[in-house]
Amino acid sequence: WSDQAVLARTNAQLAAVERALRRAGVPTAVRGGARLVDRAEVRAVLARLAHERTPVGTVLADLSAELDDQADDEVRAALGELVVLGREYLALTGDPQAPPSAFAAWVRALSPSETPGGRTPGVELATFHAAKGLEWRVVHVIGVEAGFVPIGHARRPEQIDEERRLLYVALSRASHELVISWAANRRFGDKVVERRRSPLLGSLDPRRPGRRSSRPPSGGASEPEPVTPLAGLALARASLGTEPTPAPAPDPILEALVRWRDARARAVEAPPATVLSDEVLRAIAQRRPRTAEDVATVPGVGPSRAARYATEIVDVVAGAGD
Repeated sequence: WSDQAVLARTNAQLAAVERALRRAGVPTAVRGGARLVDRAEVRAVLARLAHERTPVGTVLADLSAELDDQADDEVRAALGELVVLGREYLALTGDPQAPPSAFAAWVRALSPSETPGGRTPGVELATFHAAKGLEWRVVHVIGVEAGFVPIGHARRPEQIDEERRLLYVALSRASHELVISWAANRRFGDKVVERRRSPLLGSLDPRRPGRRSSRPPSGGASEPEPVTPLAGLALARASLGTEPTPAPAPDPILEALVRWRDARARAVEAPPATVLSDEVLRAIAQRRPRTAEDVATVPGVGPSRAARYATEIVDVVAGAGD
């Protein structure tokens, strides 16, 4: 098992893999990186649950419903994993009326077996960051889809370039076999969302470009010659390229929305994406809403955030557009 590794962009993705492998009886070890419970948005929810008096079954149902309002894939994946853990907790205890504080304590007690160094007898699970400098015979790079690769909050050219470098790190960890996968559909809580392959994979080709076989097939037309697995790895890595992404023209409305969002997040000591994700801010900037009703129609805002922020957003857009 220790010849294999599963690499993902976020720890929330690895939590789901660890749980599935554990159920299948496959030994695992998590290498470096923060645990799910160390994420800021998860800590905030657990802190809230410690003082919540509503039965845990109701709280988990509400948390699952809130995922529809969360457009940031990384945050949504983390909170979605918390919902899944909640279902496991209810299945174990059989008590949906239990206090949420008991569930919060149970989640904090779940500590994956982290690996500080050296090899382990199990499949190693690591983020792209934690995999730097390591190598395995077989590497499975999972979740290579838009929203994770590049991560949803990466919007500036230098951030996209860093995401491309991280993907290169992940794709260069295999010595013999590399498996790349992504989901056509992904479940976030109770909602199934259609997904698409990462745009950073657009230039990958498993065959040697421009190379022709010395023995054409019977039809007479020559075809590109398949390459060996190791040569394919080298080509895949090289095809990612290093050219910087051209910088888009600055949008004063988007910049004003980001400043407003970040200030809002600092005021409540929360991650910016828990207010509104970068993707949603871009959608707002493109639509330039003039009324609170316009804000509510922007995908990813949702009714609860519209009720809290719509008036402020309209003012920000109007002020930046003057």
